[in-house]
Amino acid sequence: MLHLPFADASFDAVFAFVAIHHASPSHHDFTNVPHALAEIDRVLRPRGILAYEEIEHKEGIRSWLIEHGYVLAGIERGWKREAAVAERVGGRSPEG
Repeated sequence: MLHLPFADASFDAVFAFVAIHHASPSHHDFTNVPHALAEIDRVLRPRGILAYEEIEHKEGIRSWLIEHGYVLAGIERGWKREAAVAERVGGRSPEG
């Protein structure tokens, strides 16, 4: 997840279900999560969609996505989980 073996702007959508928090050695460690999100961002095409569900770092993930030009929709919260669809409408250009 930290070094996805795909070219920039390869995908229209990325699905990550209870996976993003595994980017760091410990579930409670947020250190590598921004790098994992940056890799997801790199492989998404403009207007690409990230559909995710998480049990850890929900606020941090949401904040990172918004700061990098994503619009979140369909946020569904449960006892410990959060599911959302994030569309990349701003942020980096396809050229990098």
